[in-house]
Amino acid sequence: MVNGKAGGASWGGVIVVGLILLIVGFIVFAPLVNLVVNFFRGGGSASLCTLSLFEGKGIARCPIDDVVIYPDKVEIKYGGQKKYELLAEKKTSTTNEMANEALAKMLLTCLGRGGGLNSRAFSRSRWFSSDIVCMECAQINVNVEAGTITELKGYLETNKPKGGISDKTYMDLLTKNQQHRQAYLDFGTRTELIPSNTESRFAPGDYTAFFVGIKKGSFSNWVGRFTLGISRNLIEAAVRNSDTYYTYIAVPSKLGSVCDKKVN
Repeated sequence: MVNGKAGGASWGGVIVVGLILLIVGFIVFAPLVNLVVNFFRGGGSASLCTLSLFEGKGIARCPIDDVVIYPDKVEIKYGGQKKYELLAEKKTSTTNEMANEALAKMLLTCLGRGGGLNSRAFSRSRWFSSDIVCMECAQINVNVEAGTITELKGYLETNKPKGGISDKTYMDLLTKNQQHRQAYLDFGTRTELIPSNTESRFAPGDYTAFFVGIKKGSFSNWVGRFTLGISRNLIEAAVRNSDTYYTYIAVPSKLGSVCDKKVN
């Protein structure tokens, strides 16, 4: 039989070990809990969106954010949330600069939500011709008091994301190389999307930010792969073989005129 003193010591040891395990468990699992919570509060919806685009079923689980540009601030209500949060604020900058920073962020976020420049989003639905598929990221309202926002293209070309997250400009992050950049701006010019080769103007009113996938027809894609195997100019062959992904901002009616289909 264990005497009281020994028994007390034994139970004391058990309690100490239990406390140690509890502390270790908290240290190990608390970050995982935070990740899960943060996943469902914010980034999770974007991640689920990207995964659903890769499924290629024609319907994507992608939330659409609401953004309002005021003279002194830009607010955003992420898809599924009830309250607006601050996206940008005018401090020492002008309303135009503040708004362009917010618009640049939305273009970059929308590109990431779609899977990036090398995305594999959307399925092929045509045999010979290309298919333009779109996923809406945000509905944007430029408040009347904010006035007309201009010079977005110049802002993208000369400014980097704030916070030191990258040493590249927004335009560098939105395009692969000079050839891809020119194609990006040319497509925007032809279809009257922003950015483009012409001066951008966001008069007070409603706009939309969206992810665009230009999918080659199945036969054309197969020919491109075959050409890649036999061509001496591998770079040119790779370009011809690639589907193309962009993000733009435009008036809402452009979704219907530019996109063959919209997945959300």
